[in-house]
Amino acid sequence: MRRYAIIGLILTLSAGLPGLAAAQQLFDFNGQADVPEQVGHSLTLVSRVYDPSPGEAPLPLDFEHYEYTLVVQDLVLAYDGRTQMYTNGRISLYRDAGSPSNYMDGGTFTDGSVVLSGELGIFYRTMFPEFGLGSGRGTVDWTGGSELNEFAPQDQDEWPFLTGISRRARQVLGDYDENWDGKVEPRTPVVPNSRATWSGIKALYR
Repeated sequence: MRRYAIIGLILTLSAGLPGLAAAQQLFDFNGQADVPEQVGHSLTLVSRVYDPSPGEAPLPLDFEHYEYTLVVQDLVLAYDGRTQMYTNGRISLYRDAGSPSNYMDGGTFTDGSVVLSGELGIFYRTMFPEFGLGSGRGTVDWTGGSELNEFAPQDQDEWPFLTGISRRARQVLGDYDENWDGKVEPRTPVVPNSRATWSGIKALYR
């Protein structure tokens, strides 16, 4: 009887898990971008990643003890216009317990350990010059980094990369061209392999 009661309790608790799993998951970033002036040149973004509360990061990031940065490099301008198209970019999420990042020194954003790395294959950037505002969208495929295998293979590809863009002087630092405030998120909520599994929950009651 006790065993059936425990199984019933587990089923009751698990019924609430979909609601928890449905909480928004994202890497929430804000940073500065250098934008090319002609086709064939590259865009670069350096940014800091923030605790997305009340949402949650797709990985259990330790914001208390580490700084996390998100960097995009070698994103090549392939087509110019009000909506630009970029291709073949590289994206990396870094973890750093040392000196904090400094926008006056872009190298401070890449001197940590690589948590995730991947490809930003095609990216579209649309600007409204009359307002100094715009937006960007693309898709990330994660291919490397120390935490890549925390995601099942089917959860590693086609993460939307979305950002708001501002060229307003009060939001752009130093010699950068734009401020980007955006997110990278899975298509559906993911559960890293290090989190509790169904078999692990059952094992607690054996």
